[in-house]
Amino acid sequence: MDNRVTVVIPTRNRRLLLLRTLGTVLAQEEVDFDVVVVDEASTDGTAEALTSLRQDRLTVLRHQEPKGVSAARNAGIQAASGDWVAFVDDDDIWSPAKLKAQLTAARRQPAAQWTCTGAVRVDARLRLGGPERPPSSPDVTSRLLSCNVIPGGASAVMVRTDLVREIGGFDPTLS
Repeated sequence: MDNRVTVVIPTRNRRLLLLRTLGTVLAQEEVDFDVVVVDEASTDGTAEALTSLRQDRLTVLRHQEPKGVSAARNAGIQAASGDWVAFVDDDDIWSPAKLKAQLTAARRQPAAQWTCTGAVRVDARLRLGGPERPPSSPDVTSRLLSCNVIPGGASAVMVRTDLVREIGGFDPTLS
C-alpha cells in the first residue's frame, strides 16, 4: 500500500491560527507527507508568513479572489501528489501521531478508501470537552448519508486521492 499523504489546508485571513495549525501538521511523526495551503486572497500577511517558512514540503496556492472553502479544498486535491489526501481546517490542531494512526488503520483494511478520526472539542475558555468518536459500523453509511456526521469535520478525514478526484471533490456551492 502506498503511504504518501498530501495535507490540504484552506485559509483566508487567519495567519496566526494557520501558523499554529501548520506547526502541528509539520510535526507529524513517521509519515511521508507534503502540505498544500490554499490561500483564499488573504490580506492579513498570510502570504508573506508562508513565504518566510521556507519549507520544502510546503506548496502554497493563492486564489486572487475568495472562492470558498470547498473550492479551496478542490484546488488542493488537484495539486496533491500523495496517495492519500488529508484535510485540516486552519484553526484546528493535530496530534503528532494523527496521520500515522490513520495510515495504520488503512493498512489493517487494505480495501479502505478513507479513514476518519475522532475529535476533542475545546471551548472559548480553553476547556476540553469530551472526545467525539466517528460513527461505527454498521450505521456509518446511513449516518453519513442522512446527516453528514463526522466528528471533527473535514479535519478528521483522510481519503485516497484517486477516489476524491473521481467523485469530483467537494461541492463548490458549499462554503
